[in-house]
Amino acid sequence: MQKRTKQRIRIAAFLITVGMVLEFASLMWIGPSAFLVFIGGGAFICVGVGLYLFMLFIAGRKQPHNEAPEISAS
Repeated sequence: MQKRTKQRIRIAAFLITVGMVLEFASLMWIGPSAFLVFIGGGAFICVGVGLYLFMLFIAGRKQPHNEAPEISAS
């Protein structure tokens, strides 16, 4: 994998972690703001997962597909 792809996957992991922390924190209090923070955490998780999947898709397209050499029976 390229250095740039690894860096973007780390960013995706960071976004997912921030989203999970926000969602966990929103479960600790009661009120309308807790719901808004919960929704915000879900948005961070969705963006992180989307970025992760997009980077895996892009990384898979950029790598050349090496075909196995044909073995002839002699």
